[in-house]
Amino acid sequence: MARKPKPFEYSSDAEPGITRIARGDGFAYFRPHGNEIRRESEVARIASLAIPPNTGLVRIIYVAPLLAIAAGGVGIVLLVRRWRKRSPGGGSSGNGDDKKTDKDEKKASSTKDEYDRRLDDELRELDD
Repeated sequence: MARKPKPFEYSSDAEPGITRIARGDGFAYFRPHGNEIRRESEVARIASLAIPPNTGLVRIIYVAPLLAIAAGGVGIVLLVRRWRKRSPGGGSSGNGDDKKTDKDEKKASSTKDEYDRRLDDELRELDD
């Protein structure tokens, strides 16, 4: 007759638990009061709950956070560079295109004037 697994038990980290100590090529497990756990089935169960092995697809657990941090760093650098290019007093793009021509300034001011005129008209309509 197959043995039924024990039901889940409440545990807390406020009380001492099972201790793992390196021994030879493996580990020895001890109960809170100091007795070594020797039953093969119990040792196998505890060992299966340990840190996942660094092999195969499980390796992603270790690599993914590092890749995410690196990607975030690259993203921040690119974002800061973009902001610097767009800021009026910011850094130079280094290619000599920093000087605006009179034609560019007139076009910008005429666009702004057109926008201001439309905005004033719409606000007047709302007041009526």
